[in-house]
Amino acid sequence: MRESQQTSPPSYISLKRIMQQSYTLEDGTHLPRGTYVCIPTYPIENNPTITDNPEAFDGLRSYKKRQDDHEVQHQFTSTEPSVLSFGHGKTACPGRFFAVLALKAVFVKLLTEYEFKHIPGNLQRPENIHAHEFLFPNRKNTILVRRRIGAKAPF
Repeated sequence: MRESQQTSPPSYISLKRIMQQSYTLEDGTHLPRGTYVCIPTYPIENNPTITDNPEAFDGLRSYKKRQDDHEVQHQFTSTEPSVLSFGHGKTACPGRFFAVLALKAVFVKLLTEYEFKHIPGNLQRPENIHAHEFLFPNRKNTILVRRRIGAKAPF
């Protein structure tokens, strides 16, 4: 799920803030009080100097990093300076733990009770739709979905 969010994030930008007081950056850029600021998370997360081969989907990328680092990092809920969809530091989204658990429950339900298949001839992942800073799945593309044989009735 972390890899999906890195390659197809909900937004190109994150950490949106309005300056509560004026501030001057080290390079001399002045940000007056009331200025809207944000961070370009997509370019940061997909920078080849930070993420090896960022244009290729690797569902085990974070798992491999956890194995290499021998630490409890690189989880979907973990924040890092280069993984910013949930924010970072003391202002990171406190609801990310609940959101991730809810997403996992939905995926378990989908994967255990339904089968998914590309329509013959459509083997490539459809391109996202870009609207302003947001990314959406392309609704014009279709896939085949059916309830698994023997799957229990919903709720």
